[in-house]
Amino acid sequence: MKKFIFGLSILLSAFVLHADCASASTSDFTINSFKVDYYLDRDDEGRSTLKTVEAITAEFPAIDQNHGIERVIPTSYNSHPTSLKIQSITDEKGNNLNYSTSTQNDNLVLRIGDADVYAHGLTNYVITYTQRDITRFYSDTNSDEFYWDVNGTGWSQKFDNVAATIHLGKGLSNFLTGNQSCYYGPLGSTDKCTMIKGDDVISTIPVSLKSGENVTIAVGFKQGTFGDYKMSLIEQLEKYIVYIELFVAISLLTTVCLLKIFKDKGAPGRGTIIAEYLPPKGIDIVLSSIIDCNTTTWAAATYIDLAVKHKVQIIDSGEEKLWKKVYSLKLISTDGLSDIESSVAEALFGSPLVIGSEHQIKAGSDFWLASKLNKIYKQVRKRVDDEGYYINNRKLHFLMGVISAVILIQSILIFFIFINYASGPIVLLVGIIAASIGFAVLGTSKPFSVKGKELADYLAGLKLYIRVAEADRIKVLQSPQGAAREAVDTNDTKAVLRLYERVLPYAVLFGIESKWVDVLGKYYEQQNVTPDWYVGNSMFNAALFASAISDFSTSAAASSTYSSSSSGGSSGGGSSGGGGGGGGGGGW
Repeated sequence: MKKFIFGLSILLSAFVLHADCASASTSDFTINSFKVDYYLDRDDEGRSTLKTVEAITAEFPAIDQNHGIERVIPTSYNSHPTSLKIQSITDEKGNNLNYSTSTQNDNLVLRIGDADVYAHGLTNYVITYTQRDITRFYSDTNSDEFYWDVNGTGWSQKFDNVAATIHLGKGLSNFLTGNQSCYYGPLGSTDKCTMIKGDDVISTIPVSLKSGENVTIAVGFKQGTFGDYKMSLIEQLEKYIVYIELFVAISLLTTVCLLKIFKDKGAPGRGTIIAEYLPPKGIDIVLSSIIDCNTTTWAAATYIDLAVKHKVQIIDSGEEKLWKKVYSLKLISTDGLSDIESSVAEALFGSPLVIGSEHQIKAGSDFWLASKLNKIYKQVRKRVDDEGYYINNRKLHFLMGVISAVILIQSILIFFIFINYASGPIVLLVGIIAASIGFAVLGTSKPFSVKGKELADYLAGLKLYIRVAEADRIKVLQSPQGAAREAVDTNDTKAVLRLYERVLPYAVLFGIESKWVDVLGKYYEQQNVTPDWYVGNSMFNAALFASAISDFSTSAAASSTYSSSSSGGSSGGGSSGGGGGGGGGGGW
């Protein structure tokens, strides 16, 4: 008997350990300490300069899970570049660490560690980098401010200790207004943390943070303390675009339109749009969004599609954050998922997919989720091109490419001839714009093929069906054409309800879901049933259900697709995540 119990305990232990390993993620670690020293100063022109030294202590699990950390640092502030330069990445003893860099949405991504070495326990990283033009004038506080996010909201880990120290350059303390503030919490939080001023040093009292939370500091200086940002030559050329773009664009677009009309005609399509009441067969939501040019709602529509297919549950907890309802998605099945649906599910719940996993929809933008979804979108965009949804008029595109190249080369030659004259840069700029638009047309002026036009017309028909009155929708279902596609007994409200559920994701995709969920809610009430793919926090009510689904769609779209504050924060009116810098990070 004892041997049996002992054997059973060993078996159970192995099972638990296996389960732990299976569910382990590179995000499952803690930031033990995140301490930053900012060295704020001015250069010879009076413009602000910043040297940042981040001392990060990560605590990794004992298992072989992580190779190191990733640190995401924004490369721009107040719509201009900050000339970010990495000086060194070392351990606490000053030994250089291996790292690689990549860019992502105006951010520099540092991947620190070795691919063939795992990190365990407490591991220290010291990142040193420089920036410039990291202050700005705020009219509401009438002061120049260093308004800066410390760790950033883009971390999945919790922080045991976050603190920042600002070291003021020579003479800068004489220009302080006396206003200084510290905020911590999720994006938009106005909760205050404590700042202490010493001689040429301003420090924050350490705070602990949850996943997605951040510390923001704001220090006020007298107006004019820091010189204004000055554009480089390239940026000045970019500024000229504003003045001449309209003329050049109109001229080129007129040419492009004429070429499209006479040389680049697409498939004629149906001519008359016929109402369609079924989702297009074998077509994923994201592919439909590309054909219908709905690029901001496809993620929310996909979540709803997974829900009505009983792959996920939408959970309304009744809680609120930042005056917005909190929604979560729970994975309940992976059977029959398409490749794209699996990719979206993995973006939400991680890989491998584990039944019962949950993902909370953030109130604002979700940097990491949006990045993963953007990658999926680009993959499908390429597939749309490869699978023949558009016509490639190679001869016309070659001609436009040659014309664009000739314009560009000619403008470069003229630029060097008139390099000492104001007309030189302008001619170059005009040539670059004209050539750029010409080259861009090569990728954008593709008309629908017969296959693409059929899908576009079908989606237009589905949109028409969703928009018409209920009585007209019933007529469509009763028509001979409707019966020929898929017969639906209009007297069977259960059958109509099932059909309407299938169409709901497309109502969300088209941005016309409010009336559709209202009708859907009433059908649920008539049947005295509740949707098993939606879990509310109260008794089912059609109006509340309609409101909840609309709210969920809005939140899901926002989280799937980040910005600095236009108001100052030194006098107490700021918030977490409202400054420059920050960014995020994670493990790998």
